[in-house]
Amino acid sequence: MGTTEDGDVPKIVATVIYKMPVLALRVGVQYLSMRTHARRASRDFRRSMVSEGMPEDLAKRLSDEYAMDLSLGTLMKGFAKDS
Repeated sequence: MGTTEDGDVPKIVATVIYKMPVLALRVGVQYLSMRTHARRASRDFRRSMVSEGMPEDLAKRLSDEYAMDLSLGTLMKGFAKDS
């Protein structure tokens, strides 16, 4: 990495503090959007399975597991592994 002068450190810290709320908001909005899509996909998945003859209780259980797989903790762990 490059060297940083002592005078640049406060600027870097201020930039990080300034940008963090925006980043947190964007992650939150993306998470809610993903969650909404997962719920819709789960509902469609369940309806499709039932219309093809699968018992309602089994289709519900499978679709619920699909929708529950998306959590903020899981999302953050995925980001940590990719880094």
